[in-house]
Amino acid sequence: GATLNESMVRFHNDAEYCDDGDPTIQTQACIAVGIESSDGGSQVNDCARRVDISLHPIEIIYHERAITGLSDMVKRLPLPEAAASESEQAAKEEDNCPLFISAKCPSMVLMIACQDYSILQNSTNTNRLFRRHGYVHEESGGLFLGVGVELCNVTADFSRNKVSGDSNSSYEEQKATLSSSHALLFAKRTELKRGRRRRQTYLSRRVDLVAFTRDEDRETNAVMISF
Repeated sequence: GATLNESMVRFHNDAEYCDDGDPTIQTQACIAVGIESSDGGSQVNDCARRVDISLHPIEIIYHERAITGLSDMVKRLPLPEAAASESEQAAKEEDNCPLFISAKCPSMVLMIACQDYSILQNSTNTNRLFRRHGYVHEESGGLFLGVGVELCNVTADFSRNKVSGDSNSSYEEQKATLSSSHALLFAKRTELKRGRRRRQTYLSRRVDLVAFTRDEDRETNAVMISF
């Protein structure tokens, strides 16, 4: 079969579908992490941990063969056995501290690569779909055919806290939220750029299928679903 040598994870300076003409990242770092910690001293309930994460537009591609290969490699690593620590009690006390994690990303693209690439690439229906409805997206690093979803202005929040109940009892409360202003379902494939066989330069074509958005004026060829 074809060799799938697309990057599995990569960052972009901008995002085509999610571009609102407003720079949302004010740092050159791909990942910015801020950590805050407050210690209540002897009062464990007064401590707190907060983690804030900011990401550049990120693209993640799931390759089953690559994941399987990495999994087999990790299994063969000489990892040390977990040893009992003298600070286990302190670690348990830290677990009782409230924890807040927040992550923001202007654009997140998640794609799944098709396994039978060579068969689908030469399919008449596949060629017709990308020729009639697709558009040139960008130059690509290798062969790819799959589907994906692009999420705009993604915000993810997670919190863990101890809540007091009746009869001096307490329980752990966990909350998680994920929000996005727009979502776009699309199909993508790459093809060898004409006249550059020796350089092996690939061109990416994309077909926008379904767009979920609150902005009815957003330009896209996909089926619009407003909410």
